[in-house]
Amino acid sequence: MELQSSLGARSPSEYVLDTYVTAFIVLEMIGLCGTALMLFTALVGRDVVRHFTWFSFVFSFLVSTTSYLLLFFAGQLYNRTPPYALCLTQAALIYAVPSFNAGNTLALVGQLYFNVQSQMGEGRQRTQKIWGTALLLFPYCYFWAMVIACLVIGSTHKSAVLGPFVGGSYCFLGVPAPAKISAITVAILLLPTIALEVSIGRMLYKNWLVLRHQNHFPLNTVIRILVFTAVGILVIGLGVVFAILELPDPRLNIVIAIGMSMTFIISL
Repeated sequence: MELQSSLGARSPSEYVLDTYVTAFIVLEMIGLCGTALMLFTALVGRDVVRHFTWFSFVFSFLVSTTSYLLLFFAGQLYNRTPPYALCLTQAALIYAVPSFNAGNTLALVGQLYFNVQSQMGEGRQRTQKIWGTALLLFPYCYFWAMVIACLVIGSTHKSAVLGPFVGGSYCFLGVPAPAKISAITVAILLLPTIALEVSIGRMLYKNWLVLRHQNHFPLNTVIRILVFTAVGILVIGLGVVFAILELPDPRLNIVIAIGMSMTFIISL
């Protein structure tokens, strides 16, 4: 299907909306390239050892930015009626990535909590390993379940698969169920994530004088990860707001894209 022509008489508001789309794409590309570079550097570098949960967390945001850019990569950005299969695929991914991001954020913070707890001589290693493995696997299981559910909904209700709205750059489903399920899941996952971050902060505060003198304990890295995941939580929360809106606000999209870029910048 041909791209929608940008020639002809256009109102000032249309130019403003096109500016939002351009800004959104640029910011998402920064986030995509940044997280890809960060992941590649960590994979080939041997100076710093990363846990599986960190790789999974970064990978989840790589999937998220790619999902938002799918129409752009396919050359269908300004096409209000993109190919059905492409549109349905993007819609399914976009409704699945908030819980995918939230689950991986919980896994990362949970692993950090276990590390700090072990440093304090608390917790059981076997229990921590079981919980760590479960937290690492859960986001992927739920992600694919959500993608398949959205694909089924879109396949049985083809009229519900909608192309980008004016000023938008992604497809979505015109039924409320996926957005509500995504929002509820993210809320459930973010509550323990925030609780764990508060617990980590309390443990660090109570044992600050001891930990700051332990050369083998990467205190600066812990603090950076806490800030890193806090920004991730903000982005995920905004992603849920986007998901539950019938027609997402282009300005909200810009805020989400800025958050994606910030997760890369903070990690430098």
